Amino acid sequence: MDRETLLLSNFGETLKAARKRKRLTQKQLAQMLGMHHNTISSWEVGTYLPETRGLVLELARRLDLDKLETRQLLEASLTALSPRWNIPYQRNPFFTGRDDILGQLHCALHHDPGATLTQSCTLSGLGGIGKTQTAIEYAYRYTNNYSTIFWIETQSYKSLIDSFVSLANLLNLPEKGDREQTRIATAVIHWLNSHTQWLLIFDNVEDMALLDGFLPAARCGSLLFISRRQALGISAHVLNLGPMTPEEGTRFLLHRARLLDTVASPDQLPSRDKAIAQEIVTDMGALPLALDQAGSYIEATHCSLSDYLRLYRSSSLYLLNEREAHVAHPLSFTRTFTQAFAQLERCNARAAEVLIVCAFLAPEAIPEAFFREGATHLGPTFEVLASDPFMFHNAIKALLNYSLLQRNIDTRALKIHRLVQTVLKERLPKPTQHMWMSRLIYALNSIFSSDEIHSNNVQLCKQLLAHALWCITLSEEWKMDEAPRTILMNNVAIYLSSQICSSNHDQSISFQNQNIR
Repeated sequence: MDRETLLLSNFGETLKAARKRKRLTQKQLAQMLGMHHNTISSWEVGTYLPETRGLVLELARRLDLDKLETRQLLEASLTALSPRWNIPYQRNPFFTGRDDILGQLHCALHHDPGATLTQSCTLSGLGGIGKTQTAIEYAYRYTNNYSTIFWIETQSYKSLIDSFVSLANLLNLPEKGDREQTRIATAVIHWLNSHTQWLLIFDNVEDMALLDGFLPAARCGSLLFISRRQALGISAHVLNLGPMTPEEGTRFLLHRARLLDTVASPDQLPSRDKAIAQEIVTDMGALPLALDQAGSYIEATHCSLSDYLRLYRSSSLYLLNEREAHVAHPLSFTRTFTQAFAQLERCNARAAEVLIVCAFLAPEAIPEAFFREGATHLGPTFEVLASDPFMFHNAIKALLNYSLLQRNIDTRALKIHRLVQTVLKERLPKPTQHMWMSRLIYALNSIFSSDEIHSNNVQLCKQLLAHALWCITLSEEWKMDEAPRTILMNNVAIYLSSQICSSNHDQSISFQNQNIR
């Protein structure tokens, strides 16, 4: 029996494969451990698991497991990972890819005894991008590197203090029964300051001020903050989590829908099914939460991939709102985004309008100059933003805080996830949708007009070409007023014609110069 047979997710199966490879009976292994053979039988059938990490390590030693197999056995044992372990989620059997980000996390968090600072990292990104699942996978994958791994909820002061009370009970601290909960939290922090090789994972961090007094001062362990915000204002390595790659997304969708075994490749599917799966991933922008919802729906309804794609393209908002209440992330993408947008509207209404405009443009490379040059047609908010750069930057800052946009400093362009666009557009009433589309078409017309093109606006037109074509197509699908769209089509055609003429002229001059030489 080769070693690959041990790489199983179930503890009982992993133990049984290792025992058989060693050519031991249940009774013989039990005698080595000084226990009844029924215990081994119960472990293998999954009645219960070893009670301690030490017992799992002793099993690994007796079965001559190597380092990788020992880690596999520890991970499969789940509850036996460590007596100082409170990860509230089981490992996700469908977790796919993210190897680069997990490697970067480990480099940022791995504790160096000679380091002068606590190893700390922030994992940030859009809601539904997979931050929490990545942190869970990290905890399971690298459990052997830590003596203690604690998970702390930070949605509110109550959830934060409740987490520290739970840790006090887990550590069996003398103060665990203290009526004054702040003293319990202080006792936990004192324990952390006097121990090493621990990892604290703070989930859903929105306000770092809430954590004042809850962070250990000693340089003895590692801190991982999970947040939508791209800047928490602390000295920590920041990793921004993006969508999955197309390949990762396709594998994840097919495995989650149980159309493929988790170790199988999408290439084993008929080429047509694989192509449809890739279309679903593209339409969803490879967002893990949305793909998880899609896979769950396909599994539950037994619909085909083509049926799901057809349903999604006709009723995307309905499907993006489908979510089981019992799963680790019970909020659907629609509700996750809607909550974030509602918070954004309350804290910065101007930023919310910037996001709405981005929802009606192509998702990539939206030039910031458009909001300035098209301000008079986009509405009063944009006239204010165009006249006050500080206010514009504050609006962008608010959007970055919720990871609703990405900003490229070098190109001065913005990027929005296509699912954010989908949900934002479809939650607006039809008249409001048409109002914003009309504003965009008039703004684009003002920039693409021939007079403007001849007055040093060529570069902006080049940056806005994809967005103009996007708006033309969308307004046609929505059967909007033809006159403004026709004018924009003519202006874009004139711009393209002028660029062709300019290119031909430049080539002609180059050819003449070559002949002269």
